[in-house]
Amino acid sequence: MTAAAQTESAPDERQPTGKTTKPPPPRRRRLRRRLLGLAIGLVIGLLLAEGLLRGLGYSPASVNPLRSFHRADPVLVYRGRENIEGRFRREQFDVTVRHDEHGFRMPESTRDPKEVDRTVHVFGDSFTWGWGVETGEVFTDHLRRRLARQAVKNYGINASGTALQTKLLETEVRESVRPGDRIVLMFFYNDFFDNTHETRLHGRVEGDRVVEVTPESDFGPSFGRWLKEVSYLANFAAHVWDLRKAKKRAVEQRAAGETRGAGPGPAERKVTTHFLRRFRELVAELRAELTVVWICDSRDVAGRAEGHPSVYFDAFREVAEAAGIVPIDPTAAFVTAMKADPAPLYFDGDDHWTPRGHAVIAEVLANQLR
Repeated sequence: MTAAAQTESAPDERQPTGKTTKPPPPRRRRLRRRLLGLAIGLVIGLLLAEGLLRGLGYSPASVNPLRSFHRADPVLVYRGRENIEGRFRREQFDVTVRHDEHGFRMPESTRDPKEVDRTVHVFGDSFTWGWGVETGEVFTDHLRRRLARQAVKNYGINASGTALQTKLLETEVRESVRPGDRIVLMFFYNDFFDNTHETRLHGRVEGDRVVEVTPESDFGPSFGRWLKEVSYLANFAAHVWDLRKAKKRAVEQRAAGETRGAGPGPAERKVTTHFLRRFRELVAELRAELTVVWICDSRDVAGRAEGHPSVYFDAFREVAEAAGIVPIDPTAAFVTAMKADPAPLYFDGDDHWTPRGHAVIAEVLANQLR
């Protein structure tokens, strides 16, 4: 074989011996570059927006305080988050909320133990927690200023009912109660339904008895909450969205008028009677004094001013008496305050007490507790 033939038959070392891959068509390459550019631009834009919010002094805020200021708890299902400070902002108010080391609303001030003859322990829901009012405006802060030689502790937990409040007293607060102390239980009409709400600590009727049920908490950590806590931009977007929903609900509530229905059913009454009775028994065991207070909403006040009864208060009075309790009804004091001054006692479209509403209920309770 000649040298020329050998050269022709030898493999070309410049050609790849494996499988070749065709480069993507120019159109696909352009699309990839465009998508990559968009992604990079989006990230840069988000970072710039984050920096702009921080630079302008935006303060992260919450519209819905339940998950923002509360956490999961194996006994109560959920409770207040400890040592937290946050901004609670809606159309009607813009306040700062602080919790103490136990997860309860931070008081304006505390009294020297040497100056305390007894302590007032106050249990309740968002009204007691201080929805929409600053520290110092909550009715428990008013009571601290008005009651000489008495300390006042606020154990309010948002959206809690008598079932949770009874468990809180039984498992945690009882250690700090001394004979002669006063225990105040605040009751709002929706406690009837909170006491049977399946995702909260509640009671279930089984035959002739009520069984306490502690469901698994859905207040665990979530990516959404974490993102709103670390990112000002995520918080701002969520706040705008939640605020729009809150405004819509407020408009619907104002348009609907009476939205509470015809009153609690037999199951709500039976379960609530059970927990009220258990709460009273616990207070008696601790040799403390019990005061149970009806929380009148704006519809109760307006109706009472015109001489109309309240189906929910009538139902509450019946179950309270069945539990051996005679409740305090402050509605007349709110009617008097409404007629004396047009300044609102309740937030419009919200139905929680304004600072003035807190001052009115504080006066009622102070006269009772003195």
